[in-house]
This record gives sequence, structure tokens and C-alpha cells, in this order.
Amino acid sequence: MLMNAPATFIQSYIDDLNDALNQLKLGAALTRIIALGLLKDLNSIHKCITQ
Repeated sequence: MLMNAPATFIQSYIDDLNDALNQLKLGAALTRIIALGLLKDLNSIHKCITQ
């Protein structure tokens, strides 16, 4: 399934979330599946709000 590229701030949010997790516990991060799901969900919400 192809997705449109997410808004830059959505990817930045996920990156910042990973950084915060890593600060709380060294090596902690979102799994790839969780990060992709979050990206997809946030991108869908953004599209709904901006239409």
C-alpha cells in the first residue's frame, strides 16, 4: 500500500518521541511497526482536519 508522504511536523513528532524514550531508558524506542502505525494514524487525522 502506498502512502502520501507525511507532513514534516508529524515525522518530527515521532522522531522527538523516540528521542524522549531513549532519554528515559537507554536504547528504548518505538518499534518500526508502532512508528509506522502512528505515522499513518496521525497523517490520516491531519488530512481530515485540513480538508
